Amino acid sequence: MHKWLIYHSTLLFMSKPIALITGAAGNLGKAMAERFLAEGHEVIGTMLHAEPKQEIEDHEACVRISVDLTDETSVQQMIADIEAEGKEIGVGIFTVGGFAMGNLENTDHAALSKMLTLNFYTAYNSARTLFLHMKQHGKGGRIMLTASRQGLHPKMGGATLAYTLSKSLIPALVDVLNAEGKKYNITATILVPSIIDTPQNREAMADADFSKWVTPEAIAEVVYFATTEKGSPLRETVLKVYGES
Repeated sequence: MHKWLIYHSTLLFMSKPIALITGAAGNLGKAMAERFLAEGHEVIGTMLHAEPKQEIEDHEACVRISVDLTDETSVQQMIADIEAEGKEIGVGIFTVGGFAMGNLENTDHAALSKMLTLNFYTAYNSARTLFLHMKQHGKGGRIMLTASRQGLHPKMGGATLAYTLSKSLIPALVDVLNAEGKKYNITATILVPSIIDTPQNREAMADADFSKWVTPEAIAEVVYFATTEKGSPLRETVLKVYGES
């Protein structure tokens, strides 16, 4: 049995597309959900069973299914369950991922495989399945995948080799989605955040200048714009939300 979170906005307008947000238990995913809810969208947010449930401010969260995004069959079943309820997803925001240190000398096959699973396979399983869902319903859609600075510039990622290689595949996947999506009004965008201002990062880098970091809410604002009608002229977009870091 899978599990998902559905956040219902009290301001729901049926004309606004349903947003699927993976990693809704995380700082960035929660901020994304709250931004879309504030604009009257219905949000479906995924989380793992082991993750703590985070309440979305001013909205009740109903835990219904948990999905393992590393398992393609589970992702496909999740979308099938959503379709069975008569819902069509118009926006996909994929924030799930992981991070690990390690250079060429100490990054073995197992370490690389772990990062590929967390950062690329989760994105591929989610984006491919949602793309086919959007294609089938014929109304187009917006897909947002999360990359990294190191993924865009692998030379920067020598100390985080497995993480860097796994994230470097995201731009290639987005290129494929955009090439195929032109026929169906489906566009894919790359989100590249810098250091995100979260409690965890503040604790890990206590001596850093937090004012230079980007908040999850600021990132969510940029992402939301890119998925709206005002952002619809954007194509093959790379959103580098770096702030001053």
